[in-house]
Amino acid sequence: MPLIPTREALDITAANLAIAENPTHTYYWDIYRGRIRGYTDGLEAMRQTIHHILFTERYAWPIYSHNYGIELADLFGKPVTYCIPKIKMRVTEALAWDDRIIDVTDWRFETEYSTVKTWFVVVTIFDNIPAELEVPI
Repeated sequence: MPLIPTREALDITAANLAIAENPTHTYYWDIYRGRIRGYTDGLEAMRQTIHHILFTERYAWPIYSHNYGIELADLFGKPVTYCIPKIKMRVTEALAWDDRIIDVTDWRFETEYSTVKTWFVVVTIFDNIPAELEVPI
């Protein structure tokens, strides 16, 4: 056997690779009590992930990748007609980084004083998850 690998030994093609899916097993974060309480998996882990992505401002925390979170801070002070399409685009973009999320559908918006409330459904590989977001503008 040669000490230097041959071109054939280094051949990496799609046929030679097996794609492994990352597990969803994670700590269970009790949002209402502010505590970690055991572990969770599947649909509940997905709900937790969606919540965390939507409530983490992108670029604000150095511990997260620049691909993680959502950009909403620059919408403060902008007109509602500008904010609604931007919110829809940014929610979809923020959630698209997770490969377990297939689509975001059934959008509904409501404006109240200087706040835009939105409700939508996140289509995941596990099930559809209703979500909501309140954005001060």
